[in-house]
Amino acid sequence: MPTPDFPAFLDRSLAVLRSEAPAHHAELAVLLGARGLCCEVDGRSVALCFDGARHALRPPDRREAVSLCTDRRTILDLVDGELTLLDALLEERLWLAGSADAVTRFDEALTCYLDGAIRCPSLPPLLEEFRRAGLEVTLLPAAEAHR
Repeated sequence: MPTPDFPAFLDRSLAVLRSEAPAHHAELAVLLGARGLCCEVDGRSVALCFDGARHALRPPDRREAVSLCTDRRTILDLVDGELTLLDALLEERLWLAGSADAVTRFDEALTCYLDGAIRCPSLPPLLEEFRRAGLEVTLLPAAEAHR
């Protein structure tokens, strides 16, 4: 079944990272820590934090060190190399908020996540599910409009 939302994709991708690239998952735990990150993607928010070596997703409560807001298309454009993080910020397709130190740690964490992800054989199929689910979500309203 396709992963329709970002929180489910994030949780599953981090589980894959923990299993297939444990050193990267452990480094993420150090970089993000208990205060973590609030992600809002396509209007759905989730906080990612770490309790020791385990990641957890929870409802955001404004304790997070960094807040990120974007959409699925931007995530896919970043993954596909069609957009850089700097361009996403400059084009206001992605917003980051936090102290300079927290945003720097987020950048290091994102690099660590991506570096680990490319080493995980189970991640490409998961990413493809996320991509296909986005197409289904995007196309559904247009299809219904023609009925």
